[in-house]
Amino acid sequence: MTLLYTYTHPTEIHHAMQSHMKSVANCAN
Repeated sequence: MTLLYTYTHPTEIHHAMQSHMKSVANCAN
């Protein structure tokens, strides 16, 4: 399910990962 979604919505996954990384960075700071 996740892999299929990744292949069908790569841009959304990319934005989701960016948001996640920003959240992690904010927590680290």
